[in-house]
Amino acid sequence: MITIICVNFNTESEISRMIDSITFGSNLDISLLIVDNSDSVKDSNLFNKVKSSSFISLINPGYNLGYFGAAQYGLEHIKNYGRLADFTIISNPDLIYSADFFKHLNKLRIESNIGVIAPKVINHPSCTNANPYFSQRPTRQKIRFLRRVHSNVYTLLFYTLLFEFKRKLVKKKQSLEQEYIYAPHGSCIIFCKKYFEHNCEFKFPGFLFGEEIFVGETCRNLNLKIIIDNNLVVNHYEHSSIGKLKSKSIANYARHSLKILEDDFFK
Repeated sequence: MITIICVNFNTESEISRMIDSITFGSNLDISLLIVDNSDSVKDSNLFNKVKSSSFISLINPGYNLGYFGAAQYGLEHIKNYGRLADFTIISNPDLIYSADFFKHLNKLRIESNIGVIAPKVINHPSCTNANPYFSQRPTRQKIRFLRRVHSNVYTLLFYTLLFEFKRKLVKKKQSLEQEYIYAPHGSCIIFCKKYFEHNCEFKFPGFLFGEEIFVGETCRNLNLKIIIDNNLVVNHYEHSSIGKLKSKSIANYARHSLKILEDDFFK
């Protein structure tokens, strides 16, 4: 059983494309829960897809809860009205899953200490692999550096452009073998049942940023492992939701989230 919790913020057209890439029915038990952070769903095509499918549900908390805030809202909904799946995927709306993604995930056999799986996330238009987000745990100095980067929109813009340039020049080493990492890219995170057996949830107070490190620290503190599996492929058309927010807001949200992470995990 596989459950996808997709967080929407005015990205109905992207969700419609994502739905078309999911292999509902057949021999795979897949359900999609859309948590709508926007005021209302305005796209009639998406509304009709939700209404006509027994595999898709849509809920609206009434205001923007952020990424993991909305994921937590969706998780609580699932607990109240159903049961946890073997794999729970937290997903951006701007993803397209490969044709064999769910078939491979359904057949996947993992070690008992695995809490999270990171797929191969191909970013577009750069065509680079976003995973691993962090191969190793960042230092306190790194967290503080990132806080300074997000101190204003100009340093953020410069750092973002430099990061994108470096990412295009330096290809991450990829392997078909599974390997351990510290933190997965937040656009698509696969949580195993083992993660929830420790009463872990998605209660991160940051807004839109920092979720990857939160997941890395949660697993680290519980001696759970995170692996990347490059046979699980998704295409990510980056920041369709975040791009709708002002750069100043992005910097403020990220800086606040990094402060929370430093205080909670990097003292």
